[in-house]
Amino acid sequence: MIDPFTAFAMAQGAVKGIKAAIQLGKDVNGLIGDFSKFFEAADAVHVATTQLRIKNANKTDAQIGAEALQIAMASKTLRDNERELKDILIMSGNADVWHEMAKERTRMFKERAAAILEEVRLKKERTENFLNVIFTTIALLGVLCIGVPAGLLGFKLMYPE
Repeated sequence: MIDPFTAFAMAQGAVKGIKAAIQLGKDVNGLIGDFSKFFEAADAVHVATTQLRIKNANKTDAQIGAEALQIAMASKTLRDNERELKDILIMSGNADVWHEMAKERTRMFKERAAAILEEVRLKKERTENFLNVIFTTIALLGVLCIGVPAGLLGFKLMYPE
């Protein structure tokens, strides 16, 4: 797992690379890989930030405060960077590309959320089924452990030798 600050540096590098390529006259269509690097690094920042929050239990208030400030500043910078990339695409006559990407990204986010919910539902269902099998097995064993000896005892009482 990459730390959020390394991922942030990677995102910044991708933005600088895109800006430099544009200044050199490179066609925006040839920068898809660079745009992808930015979005991957920005996502890595958000994922790593979430992981970092989990690890904050043993940190001092000052350490948490300092990290929170760094994360907030990085998030703002990433939002600003994304706005710049949007502007670059729009200014280069590729507004439709940006809008299509945003629409597709939203669709994919929704798909991912639905898949996660389905995965959670299936896991819960499997757990419930497993617990039902265990409960049924225990109940059956209980009936056998009590019912068979009781039946044999009753049989013995009704038909003594």
